[in-house]
Amino acid sequence: FCSAPRASEELESRGVLLVLEAARRKPEVHFDLLFRPWSSGYTSLGATRKTMDEGANGNVEIRNEVVADMPAVYARNDFTVIPFTTRDGGKECPNSAVESLACGVPVLVSTACPFARFVEENACGVTFDPNPEGLLEAVQKGLASWPLYSAAARQTAEQHFDRAKLFAFYNALYQQAQSIEARRPPCFA
Repeated sequence: FCSAPRASEELESRGVLLVLEAARRKPEVHFDLLFRPWSSGYTSLGATRKTMDEGANGNVEIRNEVVADMPAVYARNDFTVIPFTTRDGGKECPNSAVESLACGVPVLVSTACPFARFVEENACGVTFDPNPEGLLEAVQKGLASWPLYSAAARQTAEQHFDRAKLFAFYNALYQQAQSIEARRPPCFA
């Protein structure tokens, strides 16, 4: 599974072209691309379909919808792929990666994504060089140890992204800021 960018100008940097080329090279691997309809109508869907038509990727499923039950999407897939080809290809910590980990689904993350280091440190997925060969090697490596990566994915989510811990952290930060503000002398202009 991987989510698709809003703009066709992002197809390269967000890794959609990389995923489509990997799919073309390995037809037995299924890829699920999720697009979302935008009210402005601006989307990369048409450009992606055109690229697919040129390469005949029968192992790529494209959906263009708002999904109410994302955990079900993650559960249908072995991995969530974050295939950025440039460091600024997307969010430093993509929501889909965090949600995937929470569902016990490991991630395959390009080394161009800053989140790759976190994935390596927590062994909750596989990192890969941002090219089709790297992605396909990551799929093989991930499948070979999938139960271990899956367990680490859920454990990592609980350890680093637990809602109660997050709220407690922000509450402590807020209390600290209030304390500093209360001790600050008045400022006169």
